[in-house]
Amino acid sequence: YLPPVDNLELSERALAFLKLNYIYIIPDLIQRTRRELLELPGADAEVVLEIDLALRRNGALLGARLDNWPPRPGP
Repeated sequence: YLPPVDNLELSERALAFLKLNYIYIIPDLIQRTRRELLELPGADAEVVLEIDLALRRNGALLGARLDNWPPRPGP
């Protein structure tokens, strides 16, 4: 199961920012740093802070590195 960013209870503005930048699932989001998010179209410090705080409330941090991500197709 790959949890969607919708599960983070973000504002419509923050969700629109993520979807504008093709970030739909939490594993893709947490591997981004604050700096990387701020460089994306439509970013501003307020939206990035909201995303960062929502992740922290859910026990995750920006800039995390996940082993074996993205998943490789099976044989």
